[in-house]
Amino acid sequence: QECVEQISKRYPETYVTDNNDDEKLWLFNNGDAPVAHIVLICTKPQSTSDVCDSIRMAHDKASFPSRNLPMVVTMCPGITISKLETWLHLRENQNAFTVVKTMPNTPVYIRQGATAFFTNKHASEAKVKSVVALFRVFSPCVERLAEESLLDVAVAVSDSRPAYVFQLYKSLVNSGVECGLPEALAHALVTQTSSFTSSCRHRKDNEYQIFNKLIIKSSCYRLG
Repeated sequence: QECVEQISKRYPETYVTDNNDDEKLWLFNNGDAPVAHIVLICTKPQSTSDVCDSIRMAHDKASFPSRNLPMVVTMCPGITISKLETWLHLRENQNAFTVVKTMPNTPVYIRQGATAFFTNKHASEAKVKSVVALFRVFSPCVERLAEESLLDVAVAVSDSRPAYVFQLYKSLVNSGVECGLPEALAHALVTQTSSFTSSCRHRKDNEYQIFNKLIIKSSCYRLG
């Protein structure tokens, strides 16, 4: 209930509830399309099974036109599409709805993330476009993967990697301070250099070409 109040306060124009049986979630516009056509599961992995049970029961109570079944989108690592389908009892339902497994990375907190996703066989092109549009709000890069196993690779290269970058950042700042620089200046130097490195990714030249140019022009980069 505390989370509901916090989200409602932050987004006053949005209807927020912690009750999956809430009729307002399953109403239809003009008797055709459901109001809640995308169901997001953003819980911890150990809670996902219970949430799926709740969604399934709410789904069974509602009467959905077969062409407008809701789409379940999960952000839970370590849980396969097959497992989600089992928990949702979709294999027993010929009109199963779309299940999407996504892997957003940490920079989504500042709307600069990258998100990889994989869908089950029920995903239409229209629903894939809906997922892309939803995640592009906070993730400039959104890519659909051909194989579910590639989501593990996406996690390996991006999920907690900011921690390594921050550790490098901290080490560079500390080195500057130990060599006599004021701490504020050391922070500024490292921050601006990091910003430059990040901005290189948005140039026509790739980062390796830029890196090679810098090495040729400046001996300090070779020393670094």
